[in-house]
Amino acid sequence: MCGINVIFRSPHVDKISAMTNAIRHRGPDEQYTWVSNSESAEKSSSGNNAIEISTSANNTTSQMLTAQVALGSARLKIIDLEGGSMPFHSKCGRYHLVYNGEIYNYEELRAQVANYPFSSKSDTEVLFALLQLQGVKAIERLNGMFSFAFYDAHENKLIIGRDRLGIKPLFYAQQGESLYFSSEISPLLLIPGLDKGLNQQALSNYLSTLCVNTPHTFYPSIARFPAAHYAIIQDGKMQLEKYWQLSFEKSQDSQAELYERIRKSLASSVKRRLVADVPLGVFLSGGVDSSIICKSTVESSTLPVKSFCLGFAGGLDERKEAALTAEILGTEHHDHLLDPAKLWQDIPDICAHFAEPFAGGLPLFFLSREMKRHVTVALSGTGGDEMFGNYGRIQHLRPRLGMLQAIKSLLRLYQWNDIKKMSPEKIRYLLVHGVPLGHSHHEKNSHFRHWQKNELLLAPQTLATDMLFDDEFYETKATDLEDKLFDFELKHQLSDEFLYSQDILSMAHSLEVRVPFLDHEFVELMASVPSSIRSHPGDPKKTMREIFAHAIPDHSADNQKKGFMIPYGEWLRTHLKPMGEKLLAKPLLEDQALFRQSSVQKYWQEHQAGGDHSYKLWTILMFQLWYAQREKIDLGI
Repeated sequence: MCGINVIFRSPHVDKISAMTNAIRHRGPDEQYTWVSNSESAEKSSSGNNAIEISTSANNTTSQMLTAQVALGSARLKIIDLEGGSMPFHSKCGRYHLVYNGEIYNYEELRAQVANYPFSSKSDTEVLFALLQLQGVKAIERLNGMFSFAFYDAHENKLIIGRDRLGIKPLFYAQQGESLYFSSEISPLLLIPGLDKGLNQQALSNYLSTLCVNTPHTFYPSIARFPAAHYAIIQDGKMQLEKYWQLSFEKSQDSQAELYERIRKSLASSVKRRLVADVPLGVFLSGGVDSSIICKSTVESSTLPVKSFCLGFAGGLDERKEAALTAEILGTEHHDHLLDPAKLWQDIPDICAHFAEPFAGGLPLFFLSREMKRHVTVALSGTGGDEMFGNYGRIQHLRPRLGMLQAIKSLLRLYQWNDIKKMSPEKIRYLLVHGVPLGHSHHEKNSHFRHWQKNELLLAPQTLATDMLFDDEFYETKATDLEDKLFDFELKHQLSDEFLYSQDILSMAHSLEVRVPFLDHEFVELMASVPSSIRSHPGDPKKTMREIFAHAIPDHSADNQKKGFMIPYGEWLRTHLKPMGEKLLAKPLLEDQALFRQSSVQKYWQEHQAGGDHSYKLWTILMFQLWYAQREKIDLGI
């Protein structure tokens, strides 16, 4: 587990040390950098101290550039504590690698390339060997969470790759012919001349979803590298390719057979994620998902298992239920109570780690800090809800309009020329529903709906978030609504919100989090399960309870989903009220010229009077805090 930085074809290679130091928290054990120069280029280019860069289609050389490449790595040692240091280099000086994550099947892959002269026992070197021997085809053989950069100095070619589900984040920026990559946004902000203005589309999406959706960030010049993709960068071109997509081809097995396959697949996933040369623990709330992971960990681990829970003063507190589960499963249990004063104290630091507004779940920051006192690796139940449809959102996408009203709605939303370009499948859906899937999903699940954003924002929206979501529902191989929603939530809320925040908040304390429910083989299996078996909208936890009945204590089986939820609503009226008043003060709003003051004050006053605008206000407040940090405005927080 690490943080990585890459500078390619840039005069700013001298920034690699500062960029790597900016993510030192991700890898406090080792920080190393490598910078190419004329000498190293000469060694890897048969005596020629320049790299030919082809910028034309007929492959003629238009210019000669001295190699300007830099790699940086901040390493958290998990596997092979003595070996595996990065950047990894071949003895001939041709190949170089930086890598963040874990390859869980690395021992199996190592055996398949036994003739390679390995010098360590790390998964890093296995990836390094495979990329040398097989190129980008090696990515399809990896089971794990990862982002990496592999540089071939002889061909002046850079290969970038990211895992299938987007568990490990990766960002990039382009500046002319120069490219920069990093595990976090902050290092990229150190690049001179980078456009650090405000991305209005990101702001619109953020108000709807609490996070920023791929490929956007809040900075126009910085983008999210998409999950399940690799890029080949050579000859002045970046070729982006998708290497994995769910097929949703349905299994013909019986329900009993599928249940057994699911149990075995998850058990295998958990066992794979127990490989570590450092102490390991498990997140444990009072719910079903974490109980299943904890039970499987106890069954597979050869060492005593540590479990951890977080409660909130004056809010949701599952410590009692979690402690009872821990007693039943026989774990060494630890819990922590979060006080509002601690949240107040740490919010600026949390905001700085994201380097852009984020209003999703923040409790993991505090739980990770407590866990790091005892362990370096943690297993999480993240992804369980997505695998089994536990949110019950499919009900929002079912037909609810008659044909006549649907046609009227369709004609209100679209021009005739737009309708003529639609696929037959989309038209059939619209004739039944009256609104497209993206609109319907957005209407029921967004924190600010389209009309509310128009009231709040002074500038018109560039492109409505629901319009962006529409096409996503039709770019999948899924054919029924349940599968379309399954695929959509994997790509958006899971990847852009849950997995991203999990990485940033845990790695802020140098804690690696692994997610057994998101082993890609398990995800493929769940996609093959008929949706009528996989989930039950009227009882979202039914399938999960039936399959894993042996792992779920009676007191957890019927618990409503709570998780680690901060009581924002109450705290914004009490402990966090002073912070809110400073961030929503008239001078700051006027300086921004982004939000309509009357709308912001309306939400604030109604909430103080007993209404509930907690998520709307928290979303605005996190933006305000980021803005103040960006503009270096001292609000005394």
